[in-house]
Amino acid sequence: MPGWALLDASGRAAGSFIGFELRTMFVPYGRIVSLDAYERLLSIETCIGAKHSSLRRDLEWDRLAVRDAFDPTSGSSLGTTLPLGFVVMYGSDYLLGLSTFAPAEFALRIRLWACRP
Repeated sequence: MPGWALLDASGRAAGSFIGFELRTMFVPYGRIVSLDAYERLLSIETCIGAKHSSLRRDLEWDRLAVRDAFDPTSGSSLGTTLPLGFVVMYGSDYLLGLSTFAPAEFALRIRLWACRP
């Protein structure tokens, strides 16, 4: 079965999936796909988001543009290893990847931190 058909069939069997890109600096089998492939990934109906870990802001911005041009209201999210707002300076970068998988819970975490004394 060709790759895109396999992803589509797997997503349908699971109900949904989140795409994941990693460079080989994180795992030996890591891979960052082309921007065209990233767009094709987001076009799969059962793909509900994507996590991108390249440590390259240019790639992150490119993927945000693809996501926004594709369907900014789709609920698809982009988790990046480097935060676009320099949160890394404050030691929170490790949470960004995790927040991709539970955006509602991390939004709650942010609201609760805003209420602290």
